[in-house]
Amino acid sequence: MFQNHVGINLTESKLQLVEISYKNNSFFLENIDQSILGKPIKAYAEDEKDWQKKTLDILQDAFNKLSVKTRINSRYSSFTLSNSYFTIFELPYEPSLTRKDLLEHLKWEISILFPAIDPEEFLIQYIEVDKSEIRKENKLIVFLLKRSLVNLVKQFCLQNGFILKYIDNAHLSTLAFFYLSKKNFMEKITFSFYIEQDYSSFMALEGVTPFYFEKYHNQNDLIVAMDNTVGMMSKYGIDYDKVDNFVISGQSLTDEFINKFGEKFPKKIIKINPFEYFETTEHVKKNPLYLSQRNSFTAATGIAIRIV
Repeated sequence: MFQNHVGINLTESKLQLVEISYKNNSFFLENIDQSILGKPIKAYAEDEKDWQKKTLDILQDAFNKLSVKTRINSRYSSFTLSNSYFTIFELPYEPSLTRKDLLEHLKWEISILFPAIDPEEFLIQYIEVDKSEIRKENKLIVFLLKRSLVNLVKQFCLQNGFILKYIDNAHLSTLAFFYLSKKNFMEKITFSFYIEQDYSSFMALEGVTPFYFEKYHNQNDLIVAMDNTVGMMSKYGIDYDKVDNFVISGQSLTDEFINKFGEKFPKKIIKINPFEYFETTEHVKKNPLYLSQRNSFTAATGIAIRIV
Protein backbone atom coordinates (compact mmCIF):
# COMPACT_ATOMS: atom_id res chain seq x y z
CA MET A 1 0.00 0.00 0.00
CA PHE A 2 1.37 3.40 -0.98
CA GLN A 3 2.03 5.81 1.87
CA ASN A 4 2.39 9.54 1.34
CA HIS A 5 6.04 10.06 0.55
CA VAL A 6 8.61 12.84 0.22
CA GLY A 7 11.35 12.29 -2.35
CA ILE A 8 14.51 14.36 -1.86
CA ASN A 9 17.29 14.63 -4.41
CA LEU A 10 20.65 15.85 -3.15
CA THR A 11 23.30 17.14 -5.52
CA GLU A 12 26.53 18.84 -4.48
CA SER A 13 24.83 22.24 -4.78
CA LYS A 14 21.06 21.73 -4.50
CA LEU A 15 18.32 20.13 -2.43
CA GLN A 16 15.15 19.20 -4.35
CA LEU A 17 11.88 17.99 -2.85
CA VAL A 18 8.78 16.33 -4.26
CA GLU A 19 5.83 15.16 -2.14
CA ILE A 20 3.42 12.57 -3.51
CA SER A 21 0.16 11.54 -1.85
CA TYR A 22 -2.52 8.96 -2.63
CA LYS A 23 -6.16 9.94 -2.19
CA ASN A 24 -9.46 9.40 -3.96
CA ASN A 25 -7.87 6.48 -5.87
CA SER A 26 -5.33 8.81 -7.49
CA PHE A 27 -1.74 9.90 -6.99
CA PHE A 28 -1.38 13.62 -6.29
CA LEU A 29 1.62 15.87 -6.69
CA GLU A 30 1.34 17.82 -3.43
CA ASN A 31 4.58 19.78 -3.36
CA ILE A 32 7.60 20.61 -5.49
CA ASP A 33 10.44 22.85 -4.37
CA GLN A 34 14.20 23.28 -4.30
CA SER A 35 16.85 25.17 -2.40
CA ILE A 36 20.43 26.04 -3.28
CA LEU A 37 22.91 24.81 -0.67
CA GLY A 38 24.93 27.40 1.21
CA LYS A 39 28.12 25.48 0.36
CA PRO A 40 28.73 22.47 -1.90
CA ILE A 41 28.40 19.14 -0.11
CA LYS A 42 31.33 16.81 -0.72
CA ALA A 43 31.30 13.10 0.09
CA TYR A 44 34.83 12.96 1.48
CA ALA A 45 36.58 14.79 4.32
CA GLU A 46 39.70 14.34 6.39
CA ASP A 47 37.88 15.05 9.64
CA GLU A 48 34.65 13.00 9.58
CA LYS A 49 33.14 14.45 12.77
CA ASP A 50 33.70 18.03 11.70
CA TRP A 51 32.41 17.18 8.22
CA GLN A 52 29.26 15.58 9.63
CA LYS A 53 28.30 18.58 11.74
CA LYS A 54 29.05 21.20 9.08
CA THR A 55 27.35 19.23 6.32
CA LEU A 56 24.25 18.55 8.41
CA ASP A 57 24.02 22.28 9.14
CA ILE A 58 24.19 23.04 5.40
CA LEU A 59 21.51 20.46 4.65
CA GLN A 60 19.26 21.64 7.47
CA ASP A 61 19.59 25.29 6.45
CA ALA A 62 18.53 24.43 2.87
CA PHE A 63 15.57 22.40 4.17
CA ASN A 64 14.51 25.19 6.53
CA LYS A 65 14.25 27.54 3.57
CA LEU A 66 11.93 25.05 1.88
CA SER A 67 9.76 24.40 4.93
CA VAL A 68 9.07 28.14 5.31
CA LYS A 69 7.34 28.08 1.91
CA THR A 70 6.15 24.48 1.77
CA ARG A 71 3.99 22.60 4.25
CA ILE A 72 4.97 18.93 4.21
CA ASN A 73 2.46 16.40 5.54
CA SER A 74 4.21 13.08 4.86
CA ARG A 75 6.09 11.12 7.53
CA TYR A 76 8.03 9.00 5.07
CA SER A 77 11.00 10.23 3.09
CA SER A 78 13.53 8.77 0.65
CA PHE A 79 16.71 10.23 -0.81
CA THR A 80 18.41 10.09 -4.16
CA LEU A 81 22.02 11.18 -4.37
CA SER A 82 24.00 12.61 -7.25
CA ASN A 83 26.42 10.46 -9.25
CA SER A 84 29.20 12.50 -7.64
CA TYR A 85 28.67 10.64 -4.35
CA PHE A 86 29.06 7.16 -5.85
CA THR A 87 32.06 5.13 -6.95
CA ILE A 88 30.79 2.94 -9.82
CA PHE A 89 32.55 0.04 -11.56
CA GLU A 90 32.11 -3.57 -12.75
CA LEU A 91 33.37 -6.73 -11.09
CA PRO A 92 33.08 -10.44 -11.94
CA TYR A 93 31.20 -12.60 -9.45
CA GLU A 94 30.35 -16.21 -8.69
CA PRO A 95 26.55 -16.62 -8.92
CA SER A 96 26.52 -19.61 -6.57
CA LEU A 97 27.58 -17.44 -3.63
CA THR A 98 25.04 -16.49 -0.99
CA ARG A 99 24.36 -12.78 -0.66
CA LYS A 100 26.40 -12.65 2.55
CA ASP A 101 29.37 -14.42 0.96
CA LEU A 102 29.06 -12.29 -2.16
CA LEU A 103 29.26 -9.08 -0.11
CA GLU A 104 32.37 -10.38 1.65
CA HIS A 105 33.90 -11.25 -1.72
CA LEU A 106 33.08 -7.77 -3.03
CA LYS A 107 34.77 -6.17 -0.02
CA TRP A 108 37.88 -8.17 -0.77
CA GLU A 109 37.78 -7.17 -4.45
CA ILE A 110 37.31 -3.53 -3.47
CA SER A 111 40.32 -3.66 -1.15
CA ILE A 112 42.42 -4.86 -4.10
CA LEU A 113 41.02 -2.31 -6.56
CA PHE A 114 41.16 0.63 -4.13
CA PRO A 115 43.89 -0.12 -1.57
CA ALA A 116 43.64 3.38 -0.12
CA ILE A 117 40.07 2.91 1.14
CA ASP A 118 38.49 0.71 3.79
CA PRO A 119 35.60 -1.30 2.28
CA GLU A 120 33.86 -1.28 5.68
CA GLU A 121 33.38 2.48 5.29
CA PHE A 122 31.08 1.95 2.30
CA LEU A 123 27.63 0.56 1.61
CA ILE A 124 27.50 -1.67 -1.46
CA GLN A 125 24.69 -1.84 -4.00
CA TYR A 126 24.92 -3.92 -7.16
CA ILE A 127 23.14 -4.91 -10.36
CA GLU A 128 23.62 -8.34 -11.94
CA VAL A 129 24.09 -7.74 -15.67
CA ASP A 130 23.28 -11.38 -16.49
CA LYS A 131 19.64 -10.76 -15.50
CA SER A 132 19.31 -9.43 -19.05
CA GLU A 133 19.44 -11.45 -22.25
CA ILE A 134 22.04 -9.07 -23.68
CA ARG A 135 24.93 -9.84 -21.33
CA LYS A 136 25.30 -13.32 -19.93
CA GLU A 137 28.62 -12.57 -18.23
CA ASN A 138 28.74 -13.15 -14.49
CA LYS A 139 29.43 -9.52 -13.71
CA LEU A 140 28.06 -6.91 -11.34
CA ILE A 141 27.67 -3.17 -11.71
CA VAL A 142 28.77 -2.03 -8.24
CA PHE A 143 27.77 1.24 -6.56
CA LEU A 144 29.77 2.30 -3.49
CA LEU A 145 28.41 4.95 -1.13
CA LYS A 146 30.16 6.27 1.98
CA ARG A 147 28.49 5.16 5.21
CA SER A 148 29.14 8.60 6.68
CA LEU A 149 26.89 10.15 4.01
CA VAL A 150 24.16 7.59 4.69
CA ASN A 151 24.44 8.31 8.42
CA LEU A 152 24.13 12.01 7.64
CA VAL A 153 20.89 11.39 5.73
CA LYS A 154 19.56 9.27 8.61
CA GLN A 155 20.38 12.01 11.11
CA PHE A 156 18.71 14.63 8.91
CA CYS A 157 15.53 12.55 8.71
CA LEU A 158 15.56 11.93 12.45
CA GLN A 159 15.83 15.59 13.39
CA ASN A 160 13.07 16.55 10.93
CA GLY A 161 10.61 13.86 11.96
CA PHE A 162 10.90 11.73 8.82
CA ILE A 163 10.99 7.96 8.63
CA LEU A 164 13.68 7.11 6.08
CA LYS A 165 12.62 4.47 3.53
CA TYR A 166 15.21 4.35 0.75
CA ILE A 167 18.47 5.85 -0.48
CA ASP A 168 19.41 5.40 -4.12
CA ASN A 169 21.49 6.71 -6.99
CA ALA A 170 19.73 9.57 -8.83
CA HIS A 171 19.94 7.87 -12.25
CA LEU A 172 18.74 4.51 -10.93
CA SER A 173 15.72 6.18 -9.35
CA THR A 174 14.49 7.13 -12.84
CA LEU A 175 13.75 3.43 -13.39
CA ALA A 176 10.42 4.10 -11.67
CA PHE A 177 9.21 5.74 -14.88
CA PHE A 178 10.27 2.77 -16.99
CA TYR A 179 8.05 0.60 -14.81
CA LEU A 180 5.17 3.08 -15.06
CA SER A 181 5.42 2.97 -18.89
CA LYS A 182 6.32 -0.70 -19.26
CA LYS A 183 4.44 -1.05 -22.54
CA ASN A 184 6.85 1.45 -24.10
CA PHE A 185 9.95 -0.34 -22.87
CA MET A 186 9.30 -4.07 -22.52
CA GLU A 187 11.26 -6.21 -24.98
CA LYS A 188 13.01 -3.06 -26.20
CA ILE A 189 16.51 -1.66 -25.89
CA THR A 190 16.76 1.72 -24.18
CA PHE A 191 19.71 4.03 -23.75
CA SER A 192 19.12 6.34 -20.78
CA PHE A 193 21.20 9.47 -20.18
CA TYR A 194 21.23 11.36 -16.88
CA ILE A 195 22.80 14.82 -17.06
CA GLU A 196 24.26 16.60 -14.03
CA GLN A 197 26.53 19.55 -13.48
CA ASP A 198 29.63 17.55 -12.55
CA TYR A 199 29.03 13.82 -13.10
CA SER A 200 26.59 12.51 -15.70
CA SER A 201 25.83 8.90 -16.56
CA PHE A 202 24.69 6.45 -19.22
CA MET A 203 22.55 3.37 -18.57
CA ALA A 204 21.64 0.70 -21.14
CA LEU A 205 18.55 -1.40 -20.47
CA GLU A 206 16.76 -4.38 -21.91
CA GLY A 207 13.15 -3.75 -20.98
CA VAL A 208 13.45 -2.44 -17.42
CA THR A 209 16.66 -4.37 -16.67
CA PRO A 210 19.95 -2.41 -16.71
CA PHE A 211 22.90 -4.25 -18.27
CA TYR A 212 25.45 -1.43 -18.51
CA PHE A 213 26.20 1.74 -16.54
CA GLU A 214 28.89 4.36 -17.03
CA LYS A 215 29.65 7.53 -15.10
CA TYR A 216 31.30 10.54 -16.76
CA HIS A 217 33.22 13.49 -15.40
CA ASN A 218 31.85 16.50 -17.23
CA GLN A 219 35.21 18.29 -17.54
CA ASN A 220 35.66 16.48 -20.84
CA ASP A 221 33.37 16.74 -23.86
CA LEU A 222 30.37 14.91 -22.46
CA ILE A 223 28.55 14.25 -25.73
CA VAL A 224 31.72 12.88 -27.36
CA ALA A 225 32.22 10.57 -24.37
CA MET A 226 28.63 9.39 -24.59
CA ASP A 227 28.97 8.83 -28.32
CA ASN A 228 32.02 6.64 -27.66
CA THR A 229 30.00 4.59 -25.17
CA VAL A 230 27.10 4.20 -27.60
CA GLY A 231 29.54 2.99 -30.26
CA MET A 232 31.09 0.55 -27.81
CA MET A 233 27.69 -1.09 -27.23
CA SER A 234 28.20 -2.92 -30.54
CA LYS A 235 30.37 -5.42 -28.67
CA TYR A 236 27.15 -6.58 -26.99
CA GLY A 237 25.39 -6.81 -30.33
CA ILE A 238 23.62 -3.46 -29.87
CA ASP A 239 24.23 -1.29 -32.90
CA TYR A 240 22.81 2.22 -33.04
CA ASP A 241 19.91 1.25 -35.31
CA LYS A 242 18.84 -1.46 -32.85
CA VAL A 243 18.19 1.01 -30.02
CA ASP A 244 14.47 1.56 -29.57
CA ASN A 245 14.48 4.44 -27.08
CA PHE A 246 16.79 7.31 -26.23
CA VAL A 247 15.72 8.73 -22.85
CA ILE A 248 17.21 11.82 -21.22
CA SER A 249 16.72 13.39 -17.81
CA GLY A 250 18.68 15.26 -15.19
CA GLN A 251 19.73 18.68 -13.95
CA SER A 252 21.58 20.47 -16.73
CA LEU A 253 19.32 20.07 -19.75
CA THR A 254 19.74 23.42 -21.46
CA ASP A 255 18.31 23.98 -24.92
CA GLU A 256 21.88 24.22 -26.21
CA PHE A 257 22.75 20.82 -24.76
CA ILE A 258 19.55 19.19 -26.07
CA ASN A 259 20.26 20.57 -29.56
CA LYS A 260 23.84 19.25 -29.55
CA PHE A 261 22.67 15.94 -28.16
CA GLY A 262 20.05 15.67 -30.92
CA GLU A 263 22.64 16.42 -33.59
CA LYS A 264 24.87 13.61 -32.30
CA PHE A 265 21.99 11.17 -31.79
CA PRO A 266 19.41 11.94 -34.49
CA LYS A 267 16.64 9.81 -33.03
CA LYS A 268 13.44 10.70 -31.27
CA ILE A 269 14.56 11.63 -27.77
CA ILE A 270 12.20 10.98 -24.86
CA LYS A 271 12.58 13.76 -22.30
CA ILE A 272 11.01 12.45 -19.10
CA ASN A 273 8.17 14.52 -17.63
CA PRO A 274 7.95 13.05 -14.11
CA PHE A 275 4.71 14.88 -13.30
CA GLU A 276 2.51 13.52 -16.10
CA TYR A 277 1.38 10.57 -13.99
CA PHE A 278 -0.19 12.62 -11.18
CA GLU A 279 -3.18 14.73 -10.39
CA THR A 280 -2.01 18.24 -9.56
CA THR A 281 -3.51 21.09 -7.58
CA GLU A 282 -3.93 24.51 -9.17
CA HIS A 283 -1.43 25.85 -6.64
CA VAL A 284 1.30 23.45 -7.82
CA LYS A 285 0.46 24.08 -11.49
CA LYS A 286 1.37 27.74 -10.97
CA ASN A 287 4.76 26.87 -9.46
CA PRO A 288 7.53 28.07 -11.85
CA LEU A 289 9.48 24.85 -11.15
CA TYR A 290 6.49 22.80 -12.33
CA LEU A 291 6.20 24.91 -15.46
CA SER A 292 9.82 25.13 -16.56
CA GLN A 293 12.02 22.63 -14.70
CA ARG A 294 9.99 19.42 -14.60
CA ASN A 295 12.70 17.21 -15.98
CA SER A 296 15.17 18.18 -13.26
CA PHE A 297 12.84 16.63 -10.67
CA THR A 298 12.91 13.17 -12.25
CA ALA A 299 15.13 11.67 -9.54
CA ALA A 300 13.21 13.13 -6.59
CA THR A 301 9.88 12.07 -8.09
CA GLY A 302 11.16 8.62 -9.00
CA ILE A 303 12.22 7.87 -5.43
CA ALA A 304 8.98 9.38 -4.05
CA ILE A 305 6.86 6.84 -5.96
CA ARG A 306 9.11 3.88 -5.23
CA ILE A 307 7.15 1.19 -3.38
CA VAL A 308 9.54 -1.80 -3.42
